[in-house]
Amino acid sequence: MSDLALGVAAVAAGVVALVGFAVSWWVLLVIAAVALVVRRPELLVLALVLAVGTRAQVERSALAGERPATVSETVVVLRDPVARFGRWRFDVQRGDERDEADMSTREGAPVVGERLEVRAAVRPLEESEWAVARHLRAKLRIDSVIERHPPPPLPRAVNAVRELISEGAASLGRQRPLFLGIVFGDDREQPGAQVQRFRVAGLSHLLAVSGQNVAFVLLVAAPLLRRGPFAWRWIASMVLLGAFAEITRAEPSVLRAVAMAAVASSAQVLGRGASPIRVLSLATLGLSVLDPLLWHSVGFQLSLAATAALILVRPVIAARLAGPRVVREALAAVLAAQLATFPLLAWLGATTSIASLVANLLAVPVAGAVMVWGLTGGVLAALSAAPLGWLLHRPTALMLWWIDAVARWASSPRWPLVGATTYVIVALGTGAALSSRRWVARIGRILVAAWCVALFVPAASGRFGCGPAIVGWRRGEAVVVSVSGSAQDGPLLECLARHRVRRVDLLVLGAPGAAATRQAATVREISRVGTVLAAPGRVRGARRLQPGRWRVGTGVVEISRDGGAWSVQVG
Repeated sequence: MSDLALGVAAVAAGVVALVGFAVSWWVLLVIAAVALVVRRPELLVLALVLAVGTRAQVERSALAGERPATVSETVVVLRDPVARFGRWRFDVQRGDERDEADMSTREGAPVVGERLEVRAAVRPLEESEWAVARHLRAKLRIDSVIERHPPPPLPRAVNAVRELISEGAASLGRQRPLFLGIVFGDDREQPGAQVQRFRVAGLSHLLAVSGQNVAFVLLVAAPLLRRGPFAWRWIASMVLLGAFAEITRAEPSVLRAVAMAAVASSAQVLGRGASPIRVLSLATLGLSVLDPLLWHSVGFQLSLAATAALILVRPVIAARLAGPRVVREALAAVLAAQLATFPLLAWLGATTSIASLVANLLAVPVAGAVMVWGLTGGVLAALSAAPLGWLLHRPTALMLWWIDAVARWASSPRWPLVGATTYVIVALGTGAALSSRRWVARIGRILVAAWCVALFVPAASGRFGCGPAIVGWRRGEAVVVSVSGSAQDGPLLECLARHRVRRVDLLVLGAPGAAATRQAATVREISRVGTVLAAPGRVRGARRLQPGRWRVGTGVVEISRDGGAWSVQVG
């Protein structure tokens, strides 16, 4: 089959996996048998695509159905736990189904592979693409753990490797969560403000393991994989890829990259060349047959779109750019990946800083170096004594500082955020700019340039709000921000970035206790803050929050209290 036919088949597999398309298994067997007899691979691929739709329908149906009110049985921990509101949250395998479970943090943290004998209440789980992609059927609220059994040898070894790298990074201090996110995608300890910064800067893909990580793993192991016959290289590659998938908890984007590496390695052993798009198509078809619900994962969709763009679009863009080849290739790769993922991000309502393109050029190569050093020097640091381990991680600390600094720069309110409208205009303009017709290319460049200039037009004065807990006013050069309740770091930072609040003249924190402290630190992450009003003794440098009037710029701020709620009005 041609590369184009395989690509169409992979896309068709994705469509039927998302919508579900059940066909009798007898029909599939007949089509496959005819394909083998007449030697028509097209019919065999058609049978595979139909099998994907049938399996997707069966898997979706299995997620529905009656559930008991309570259970008392053994469950196997499938994902690393996350602590939320005094409860551990993790996925478990219960019999032949998967559930989302939570239990009190008074119990020791569960580890992947551990078997727990529990009594739990079963609750319905709200259906979402996220839950479907993970095959989750219900939610278990574990009331008591009767007995705990350690993991089998393989999960125990994987946990030990992750723990080794994690403990070896202790000398990184507050940079450790970022290091763990880049090396094997463990972002559980990352502060909400940092996660939001990377999301706004367009660098959140660095915190999730992807094909780049797989490529660097193979790069590190290349000296060993080059030795011996092809059969040995293939076996060693498969073992290495399988181990890496286990260490990174087999995230969807990792599965895509591992499958592609496995297909490419197998083609090399068989002595048959395979183009990159053919490798991607075969890997996608194989994963679709094994687990059609993977297509419901946003990470999987983004990974496929970005990879296809790097293969098909990047060479076209690179040929149209001027300058040194290294710069052209890097810029073309970033442009292709972002243009390919724009439609899905726009559909999800995501907003990204206009500086994300430059941020990726500055941060991605350094993140690759962190990945390589994390798998080599990071392991040596974990096995070494404290002074040597600290010294080995000094290059890591410097690189992490650079990546975080780039994220802070790109997520600054000085840069406007772009959404669906900008995605469409830039995509159309870039497509026109790449046209072979000069007048079309000129119009495309003018369109993109004019829209980018329009984005920098100062925001209009007036009131802006971001949910019930965040409200702001802008009067000329003076900005007043009032935060009440327990506003989360992510929405608060996104609100300030969206409205390009670079300076806050008056910050009113109506939240009690530690929440006000956290909120003040969050606002100071990206904005210069003047006067802060908060409860006494909680926020450094703050004045006492009490009813009264404040003059800010040309406006007057009136603060009042009704019961336990604070009210802020600007006149």
